[in-house]
Amino acid sequence: RVRGLSFMLNQIRHMIGGAVAVARGYIPQELLEASLAKPARVSLPRAPPHTLILADCTFPPFRKVRRKG
Repeated sequence: RVRGLSFMLNQIRHMIGGAVAVARGYIPQELLEASLAKPARVSLPRAPPHTLILADCTFPPFRKVRRKG
């Protein structure tokens, strides 16, 4: 299971590519965890787009932003 709070260009491909790289022993799990922490400047491998299938998608409620004024 992969979970994200917001999405940027190719984010899913990086998340899956990083998870596969850890599973295959190409990179240590600590590097994947460091890439998910702020501020992260770690470049992870990307999974090919044609191999990804979205099986389920859940969107929890967004946090309400209080406006001052």
